[in-house]
Amino acid sequence: MEGFWTVVFQAAGGGTGGGVAIFRDGKILGGDSAYQYQGTYQLDSDQLRATVQVRSFIPNVPTVFGNTPNFTLQLEGRVKNGTGEAQGQVVGAPQLRIGIRLTKQASLN
Repeated sequence: MEGFWTVVFQAAGGGTGGGVAIFRDGKILGGDSAYQYQGTYQLDSDQLRATVQVRSFIPNVPTVFGNTPNFTLQLEGRVKNGTGEAQGQVVGAPQLRIGIRLTKQASLN
């Protein structure tokens, strides 16, 4: 799992986007053109669980959820052979659901 990944996401309401993330030692660091991502992950065999804080660094740029500048995602999915998929929701707002596709671009070692 450790490595540099591209992330493509789609909200249940239709918003789409993409970014990059580094997974290393149980931590996630990444971002896109207006948001930074910080979180933690656990991998058990091919089962992925992650909690990711998404924070705006450019004001008034909408997320895939609309005008929601800062939020935390809970994600669960599978990762195998350099690709992965996860589903999740915004903590405290379960109606804000998201699907994520991960593709490993490079190893860190």
